[in-house]
Amino acid sequence: MSDSRALFNLPRRLKVIALGEGRLPSETFKVKGDYSLLVGVLMKKLSLLKVSWRFIEVDGLDGTNKAIEIIEELSPADLILQGSVACAGFNLIDPLSINEKLKVPVIVILREKPDNQAVYQALTKHFKDWKERWRVFEDVAKKAPIIEAQLGEGGPVYVEIVGMPEAEGVSTIKSLVKVGRVPEPLRVAEAIAKGISRSLYSLLKLRAGNIYPEHSN
Repeated sequence: MSDSRALFNLPRRLKVIALGEGRLPSETFKVKGDYSLLVGVLMKKLSLLKVSWRFIEVDGLDGTNKAIEIIEELSPADLILQGSVACAGFNLIDPLSINEKLKVPVIVILREKPDNQAVYQALTKHFKDWKERWRVFEDVAKKAPIIEAQLGEGGPVYVEIVGMPEAEGVSTIKSLVKVGRVPEPLRVAEAIAKGISRSLYSLLKLRAGNIYPEHSN
């Protein structure tokens, strides 16, 4: 893994893992509940090297562990990008836990300014285990305060940086923007996740078959 201080100077050699999500309708499965597809991509500058994916439960608590599985499968990498802390409803991908376990910088990049008060109200209203979920949002807010950043064309994005200095984090992800305002690895991960989800759902409808999340990688 590269020292975070060196990331600035190695934009062309930088290996980045990005995580993207694609929703699967509940009727896709013969099991209760909804699932999302979490996709990870490994990219070197703008070249796609590897792809990995897992199913995660909507409103479950398996997001962080599944994300770590994907990252370990795609590693080594110098930087990890994710599009939010919440995924698949109020499932969670905790950037602090990922950084602590894997010792790689993690940057969360949100297109919209987060509203933690609204998150708190939703959690307390709908989840018995809301304290466990809310603790993740609180810890991230304390240790990785939101930064508003202009990375490319369009409006700003809102960034939470874990494991590297803020200025270096913003400059590094800015160097990864090809079009628009989102770094290319994250854009690719999200596009692949949505594409696989649509294709999988269409295929299963045609075959009238079923697939079980616990048996897939």
